[in-house]
Amino acid sequence: MTGRVRVGTAAWKKPNWRGTFYPASLVQRRELEFASSKLRTLEINSTFRGDQKPATFASWRDETPDDFVFAVKGSQLVVRLYRTPNVGSRIEQFFSTGVYELGAKLGPVLWQLPAGVPYSADAFARFLEALPSAVRHCVEARDPSFDTPGFLRLATDHNVAVVVTNDPAQPTFETVTADFAYIRLSADDERYPDGYDDATLNAWAERVRERQVRGDVFVYFTHKDDTGAHTPFDAMRLQQLLATS
Repeated sequence: MTGRVRVGTAAWKKPNWRGTFYPASLVQRRELEFASSKLRTLEINSTFRGDQKPATFASWRDETPDDFVFAVKGSQLVVRLYRTPNVGSRIEQFFSTGVYELGAKLGPVLWQLPAGVPYSADAFARFLEALPSAVRHCVEARDPSFDTPGFLRLATDHNVAVVVTNDPAQPTFETVTADFAYIRLSADDERYPDGYDDATLNAWAERVRERQVRGDVFVYFTHKDDTGAHTPFDAMRLQQLLATS
């Protein structure tokens, strides 16, 4: 069975997209509507830094097309303290903020386990057990200590995707651990000042097709706050490559 592919960006409220990706005449309150007309998914990053209101999630749901899907970044209060015994209550609190207001548009929840917070098999198992099973989950492990077979086995046992990334500062994981894939591609200006070249995008398109055979694939181009004016265009180019393959 072939899965569906969705390509988007991490966040959409970017001042340096105005006048380039967003038309200069577009009012800011319609940026989500515009971005969701060009891409099939977006990653909500604001949920990492602080709670959002249920009405905010509902407005995001209503401003996007019927077939649109959001990924949601899990709270920093959860991932920075994932080793604590009460992580389950922190996860419950995060989902109680209104995440489920996205309804059918709620896609995977991304949990970014930061560098400097080492791997613990017992703590990671407890964290996975506390995740609500009705939602897809993926883990981006940024500490080198996660580069161990035990981490991958636990993720596989819980059908949690391990994020594929091209960030050279992070561990690289290629093992398939879930029935879907989650890919985050760095689009920073230092390595890609003019955006991704055709050869690199074609290579990633091929890797996405390989993953697609096993299930749905979500791809997000990431960037620093003050860079990446080309990011949405890279996402649209990859989306087009995959649509015409």
